[in-house]
Amino acid sequence: MSWRNMISQCFGCQDKKFALHPSDEQAAKSMIKAAKNSGASLADVEKEIVYFCYKNINSEDLLKQHIDDQLKKLKELYS
Repeated sequence: MSWRNMISQCFGCQDKKFALHPSDEQAAKSMIKAAKNSGASLADVEKEIVYFCYKNINSEDLLKQHIDDQLKKLKELYS
């Protein structure tokens, strides 16, 4: 499975938050490992996270803050 196809597993079903629940965090770590192994950069993963949020968050008012929060968590796990 491609790391891009793993992204949806890294988010909560209801709240769409990245790696908040322990099982989502484990999925995120696996996705990050797969992304790194395929040569993807942090910027590549960020783009996919933003795209996922854009597709799944309905409120324009919440979208920017939600994306910022998810990218912050990604950067914590990516290093």
